[in-house]
Amino acid sequence: MSELGAEAIRSLHENEIGPVLRSLTPEEWAMPSACAGWRVQEVVSHMTSNMKMFVDPEPMPTPDGDRQPGPEEMAELMLGARREWSHEQVLAEYEQLVEGFLGAMAGMQDPSVGSTIANLGELGSHPTHIFSDVFTFDHYCHLHIDMLAPTGPLERDVPGPDQLRMRPTIEWMMAGLPPMCTDALSMVDRPLRIDITGPGESSWLVGPIADGTNDMVSCVEVAAGEGDPAAVVTSSAHDYISWGTQRSDWRETCEVSGDAAYAAAVLDAINII
Repeated sequence: MSELGAEAIRSLHENEIGPVLRSLTPEEWAMPSACAGWRVQEVVSHMTSNMKMFVDPEPMPTPDGDRQPGPEEMAELMLGARREWSHEQVLAEYEQLVEGFLGAMAGMQDPSVGSTIANLGELGSHPTHIFSDVFTFDHYCHLHIDMLAPTGPLERDVPGPDQLRMRPTIEWMMAGLPPMCTDALSMVDRPLRIDITGPGESSWLVGPIADGTNDMVSCVEVAAGEGDPAAVVTSSAHDYISWGTQRSDWRETCEVSGDAAYAAAVLDAINII
């Protein structure tokens, strides 16, 4: 179960996201965020559209034709009419949904619910209890990378990265890496280790596996120093959230030892959604 994630997402909303949203001026709602093409208001609307799925779900929007939209197109579709809302309407929806959403995240930690496997399309298939980790990652990223300075437009004094927020975030990013990045990581033929430092400290081995029919990529946690990797990449969890979603270049913050060219090829291909 992901009890730490359920605790983290509640703390994130009660101590950071909620207070920040309630403090925004009309001018700040309209500022461009670090998420390309979205103002602060669209970032918040994206968050609330996902929260609504767990509190008051509606039929999922569909594109023209029979094709299945990818995660990024689906996010745009779910924004829908919210693009035309006022910031007061966006904030009102947040206030209406937040407590029910946090309750849903906690409720999914019941083994009878949380052990159910959910097919998330390009994001892979995962037990539903992991949703609390997913949204700890997603909402931390949108607040701390997209909205707050130095990468976003908003100046606010909020708590920094800590173990409570970073551990569930890293667990989701590593669980989601194989299904999201397998095609892009087709060049992976040797293990590469990612060492996360500071809050969320852990080591993860990215490497090739074969299931008998398709070449696949695995990402497993290992003890510090283990794995006999071709290269070792060292990054803080906060920085990994930024470069692992391709919001920044890993070269700006990571240390690499071993086969630098191989590490560059792998890191350039990682894109966690």
